[in-house]
Amino acid sequence: MKSPLNRYLVLATMLMMVAACQQSTPEPLTLKDAFSGEFLIGTALSTDQYLGQDERALPLIKNQFSAITAENDMKWEKIHPAEGTFYFDDSDEFVAFGEANDQFIIGHTLVWHSQTPECLSPPHSEGGQQDRHLPTFAKGDHEKAYRQWPVAPT
Repeated sequence: MKSPLNRYLVLATMLMMVAACQQSTPEPLTLKDAFSGEFLIGTALSTDQYLGQDERALPLIKNQFSAITAENDMKWEKIHPAEGTFYFDDSDEFVAFGEANDQFIIGHTLVWHSQTPECLSPPHSEGGQQDRHLPTFAKGDHEKAYRQWPVAPT
């Protein structure tokens, strides 16, 4: 005959095991949460990333970063590919991604030294295309979405 004490010990052990299995492990601290209130943790995104085509990068981008900027999709050759032509579809998607993920949106450098369309005068020339490009670009549909703009590379 088994002793009642052994039965209680077995029952108590089983209950502790069940209780231990039900305890949730705290979520790991993310970079953006670790430095929240101190500074932003940012990254540059490619088109594939903010359109959701890079499925491996998406969780990392959404969970770890509090600020984003477009890698190449906001440079002149993409936004202003030809005289009088502006293309904002990709930047619209970029802004939508940042807003959906509550990320601080940083516009791309307004004046850049490369990736300028052949049809445009050099962006640094006085009286060049920047007189038409910059107001359209910086004051476009996303004027309020972009919270910061680097002006020119150093």
